[in-house]
Amino acid sequence: MRRWQDTGTLIYLRSELSFSEAQNVIITGKLSGGDQETKMNKLFLTKADNEIVLQKLKSRHRAQWKDSLFENSKGLLRDTLQAILYDRQRGWPYFHKNVGKGYFQFSEPIFIRNGRYALLTLIHMVGDSAGYNLLFVYKKEGADWKRYIMMPLGAW
Repeated sequence: MRRWQDTGTLIYLRSELSFSEAQNVIITGKLSGGDQETKMNKLFLTKADNEIVLQKLKSRHRAQWKDSLFENSKGLLRDTLQAILYDRQRGWPYFHKNVGKGYFQFSEPIFIRNGRYALLTLIHMVGDSAGYNLLFVYKKEGADWKRYIMMPLGAW
């Protein structure tokens, strides 16, 4: 996330993003994607993977992220964001001037294959109908997590 917001404070919603948009893609069992940093990768989910994912999706509690979750970051409450964006006098111009370039919202990861892979979703909004929704798969390599798959789920 940090490289997408190159200057200033990283702004994120403190309420967790659900997997609702990604659920249908995940349960197909075929995840693939890439970007400038990763080659095109594929991950075929096993029956056991799907069972873990479905169980996690059914038992999700709505996480509330803490403020300053990342270095140089600020968490916004949904009520605060809505009060700004739904106000005709303020809206996105006020947000850009007083809060930041945009905001992120992300899910709690779902871990599969003994914690070797993590699935998560992310939304990045920068204006009215200006943003995107992505599904990520990260792979643990040694002590580090590396982005393995990035799948677009939608853009506005």
